[in-house]
Amino acid sequence: SLDSPSQPRARPIIVAPCSFCSDEPVAELLEAASEITMDFCLVVTGSRKKAHQYLKFESDRVRFSDYLMRTQYDRLLSIADLVVVLTTN
Repeated sequence: SLDSPSQPRARPIIVAPCSFCSDEPVAELLEAASEITMDFCLVVTGSRKKAHQYLKFESDRVRFSDYLMRTQYDRLLSIADLVVVLTTN
């Protein structure tokens, strides 16, 4: 589980809210994440069903959260060190 904001973390948390629509460069995000040498946890939110083609990238560093309840989503955003929202539009 993810730590609370008051607890020190060993690695940064990066959150990428996704809908897995065609304007989101998810493959490029995952490729870039694979090239980062520092330790981190990338949490990609949104439907795991829609993310099916990307689930092969799931690892200790990349997690696909599926849909979250609003309170869980708000908590995740509150503890994130970085939020990445990308679109090609």
